[in-house]
Amino acid sequence: MIYREMNYQNMKRNPQISHERVVKSMRKFSLRVQVAKSFFIMTFLGSFLCWVAFISSGLGLSLIFTLSLVFSQIYPAQNIAISASSRVFEPLRYLPVRFSERMLVVFFIDSINILAFATPTIAVLMVKNLYFGLYSLLWIIAAILLGYSMVFLYYALFGVKVRSGFSKSVLAGILFFAVLVFALRRFQEIPDLTPYLTPHLLLLSYAASSATIKLSTGRVWRSILNPEIVEVKGSSRLSSGSPLRAMLIKDFRLILRKNALFPLIVPLVIVMPNVVSIANMPNLSIFIITTISTLSTIDLRIIGNLENVDFLRMLPLSKRGFVMSKACLIFVISFAASLPAGSIAFIVSQNPFYLFMAFAIPAIVSMLSSLIIFWQKGEEIYFPEVGFLKWIGLLLVNFGAVYAVLSPRFILSQPVADIISSVLTLLAMTALFEKLRRI
Repeated sequence: MIYREMNYQNMKRNPQISHERVVKSMRKFSLRVQVAKSFFIMTFLGSFLCWVAFISSGLGLSLIFTLSLVFSQIYPAQNIAISASSRVFEPLRYLPVRFSERMLVVFFIDSINILAFATPTIAVLMVKNLYFGLYSLLWIIAAILLGYSMVFLYYALFGVKVRSGFSKSVLAGILFFAVLVFALRRFQEIPDLTPYLTPHLLLLSYAASSATIKLSTGRVWRSILNPEIVEVKGSSRLSSGSPLRAMLIKDFRLILRKNALFPLIVPLVIVMPNVVSIANMPNLSIFIITTISTLSTIDLRIIGNLENVDFLRMLPLSKRGFVMSKACLIFVISFAASLPAGSIAFIVSQNPFYLFMAFAIPAIVSMLSSLIIFWQKGEEIYFPEVGFLKWIGLLLVNFGAVYAVLSPRFILSQPVADIISSVLTLLAMTALFEKLRRI
């Protein structure tokens, strides 16, 4: 009930979500369905890392332990900040429940996602050695508790601060997290951590984490109920520009200022660390760019949850301009993340084809995704609900389209294959752009 109330208060206090949408979402809300869906998604993402456990059980445990420790700090930090800024616990004072710090247990529901992310690697370790797999599972739980205890201790000591706008510290946090993930990509050069993960240290970790969470929960609870409001200094000014530019700025501000910042950098966090391998295998850049571009379509789901379509219909904005702005949003995000991969491949191989693909693949994916989502006829601005299954189908269609134009590279020799693929790519981009203009 508390978790549902938290979701309801978050959505109700979001000025970009209409009341009808809030009511509709809450009617369909189910904790079991929500947890099951998140568990499946995180297990799917975690399966991309389980191959490390096949190579080395020690490295598999070390990698998943480190990532679990990182994720277990992100989830509670985000939830605490959201709860404080949205005052989600205040209405619970009037419900027939005990209003105390015990309500913070809802923050631990998201730890199931972290456990799901580690499940494929743990399964591989159990198949190789049941005892070591169970021992690894205990260490993953210890990593989750350790991450939560660190976040609780931080907020207990320094309090919860709510900022009135987007600050430089948020940008610094994004950059720090990106650098951290890049460092994890070099994990093969770090010694195996399993010799240091002893049973005595495991027991000490459980004891220390549990004690820290127990002692800091009260102060964290009081900080959430009475957060410190920090005004972010800045200036705003009016300027003239095209509707497309205005919509792009609006979408980026929505993502940055709402509870959707982390999914914005999902392509960067999951895929970008692999660009280090491109120096040895330039062809890998094609797969990386394609994956980055297709994963960037998740931002359409984010905007769909934040968009106030009724308000946009009151503006002098055409459906074509609206759809073009969404296509440009996906393109800008995916192109910015793909450019380093294409640039490294170009520098290593001296083949401009990779640099061209860093531009062309995001363009194809962004236009194709927008056409599929907004295919209905009519001039009325709308934003269809992009559910999980529809989003998975969208990913598969994008992968198929990209590899269709790249098919000559699988059957022909160089440089003929690159020339034909480039021509097919240009034709596909032209056709999609013309179709998008007439939508």
